[in-house]
Amino acid sequence: MPKIFKNIIAIIIAISCTSCTTTVNEKNDIAQTTKNSETDITGQYEINVENMWLNNLISVQNGSILYAYYKGKGEGSSLIFHKYNILKDKDEVIGTFMSPYIDSGDIVVNKEKIYMYCDRLMSVSDQGVTIKNFLYELNLKDDRIKKIAEDTTGQTLIYIDNYEDTIFSLKGKIDNRKGVTYIDTYNTKKSNNSEFTNLIFKEFNRDTKSGEIIYNFAQDNKKLYLFVVEENKGKVSSIRIEVYDLAGKKIKDIELDKKTFELLKNERISKFTVISNYGFIRTYAGSGVLFDISADTIKPVIFNDVDLDIATSSASVEKDSNMILYSRDTNEVWCLDALNKKIKQINIPCSKIRNICIDNNDYILVYSDTLTYRAISSYPVISERELQ
Repeated sequence: MPKIFKNIIAIIIAISCTSCTTTVNEKNDIAQTTKNSETDITGQYEINVENMWLNNLISVQNGSILYAYYKGKGEGSSLIFHKYNILKDKDEVIGTFMSPYIDSGDIVVNKEKIYMYCDRLMSVSDQGVTIKNFLYELNLKDDRIKKIAEDTTGQTLIYIDNYEDTIFSLKGKIDNRKGVTYIDTYNTKKSNNSEFTNLIFKEFNRDTKSGEIIYNFAQDNKKLYLFVVEENKGKVSSIRIEVYDLAGKKIKDIELDKKTFELLKNERISKFTVISNYGFIRTYAGSGVLFDISADTIKPVIFNDVDLDIATSSASVEKDSNMILYSRDTNEVWCLDALNKKIKQINIPCSKIRNICIDNNDYILVYSDTLTYRAISSYPVISERELQ
């Protein structure tokens, strides 16, 4: 399942710990300027946004945009969530996180519910930082936000994914001179559940700079895909994708091709997505690779060492069989049909693409000079090919 964008530097807890501060954004003004119908989504919608930052956009679902902004500083700060209904041209506050240290930046979608972490800094020492991680549920049907669980780790960025009502999270902690990265689970259907269950973990010795680190993960088709980096005395000796079932039993390893391996020796992974037999990674430097994972070694389909990103999807993983990839450097956009093994390039006319969000009704939201909401099928196709 595709994962959401945020401008956050991840703390890889097995190596080091750093502290960071909340970015304070001003309130966003959002208003629809043109539309074709009051009653149904047809044609193209242009949405005027003033002071909208790219990182404020969280998701678009059923014709509504979810976005947020920070207000205030320190203990009196808040993270305020808005939902803007495109059809009704209506903007409303649906909830607030009080005194956030930073929001984790990754989300997971399960039908009308969105799950995400928001953190609070508890302490800083020579051993690292202690972060309280609060798991929130954003219900877009009832327009409400509630905290459902909390945990204590040493990192701000927690990657999450799900299978149905089970949430999988990638976390990290310091245990004396040993760093641990691990996947845990949380059942959202269990009433008053406050427990996270550890599933898979890797250890890294901070003194010898040797061991394994989980850099990112994804869930697809009842399998967990873990990007694992192995180091020996500070040098990367192996980077691989480890595949597990949902109970944490290892199935196999998938090796990287030489070019992707060399890229990831020097760059860390900010996004990892798997859909059917295809995976996508984006690094913090902006590089991106779309690749086939059907064999024992990945096979790159698109390799861009300048800029390649993936559109944020609002669909649940069971319904999501497509990826939209784009380059902010060239304005090129590709649509991958993972099930039918086809990829096409489409033309989205705008000066510079900043971000793309996929709705669950064939529409996409393109953030450029303005926000444009339009059916993906209405954009002209430049080229199309079948993948081997």
